[in-house]
Amino acid sequence: IKIPFSIGNIFVFPSNISISKPISLINSLNSLSVNNCFNIYAFCLENTLSFAINRFLSTQINVNLRYDTSVPSDIKWHKLQLKEILSFGFAYSFKNL
Repeated sequence: IKIPFSIGNIFVFPSNISISKPISLINSLNSLSVNNCFNIYAFCLENTLSFAINRFLSTQINVNLRYDTSVPSDIKWHKLQLKEILSFGFAYSFKNL
């Protein structure tokens, strides 16, 4: 049995910015590289914008940009991927129980 051996690295650069009291921005840049027979390089930029509308409602906007060389494609743009997520939250606490 031959097991492939590869050397790689992962870098993560997070940041958290509070724009105002109900609004915050979270950024993260991730980098992955695997050398040897795989030659995989991936970069991911994740952005999350959080809003607290009032004490009951909140929302988040997530935008993730990814570049991945392991995607099998002849067109260069298919290695660049974009994902957007819009989420809403509802919270209520029962204090009289």
